Amino acid sequence: YAFQFATGVDGGDEGQASFSLPHVEETFAVHYVKTADMTSRETGPNIYVTIPCDPADCSGHGVCMSGRCVCASGFGGVGCDKVVPDEMSVEIESAEAISAGSVFNVRWGRPVDQGEHGDFLAIFKRLDSGNPFGYAFIPIDKETFEGTLQLNAPGEPGTYQVRWVSAKTKQALSSSTEFDVTA
Repeated sequence: YAFQFATGVDGGDEGQASFSLPHVEETFAVHYVKTADMTSRETGPNIYVTIPCDPADCSGHGVCMSGRCVCASGFGGVGCDKVVPDEMSVEIESAEAISAGSVFNVRWGRPVDQGEHGDFLAIFKRLDSGNPFGYAFIPIDKETFEGTLQLNAPGEPGTYQVRWVSAKTKQALSSSTEFDVTA
């Protein structure tokens, strides 16, 4: 990875050399090479390079591997400091019927390995997979595993459902329970 020419003290075989090691987890060996014929004269002790994680203990919920936290089940985020749901979920935050045209909250959650940028929540009429009545994009990134979005209820009374729709396949990944929109 690196070469460093060093001149021995008073032309002898002893001296010092400084190295910059690459940013990879690896074991390195230092070879003392005779410059006249480029032969290895001696090998020094191994140098073990590790890349630390931040936080170093991965918040107690994962292990550090090559400078990245690998999180235990139920945890996510760069430092494994976020509790994440076990499954995808979509829930309406209202115990009563929703008025036509009103704004209502929808709570969503996802495990670490599900959902992707561009996924959205959409309102569909009961048993209909056609065009949604409204939608909102889900802010998915490596640090966001749950949240609340606001949707506008359809202007037409009826029974509806909010579905988590995949940006890639356009298929429903999760759905809310059915809810009524009243006049």
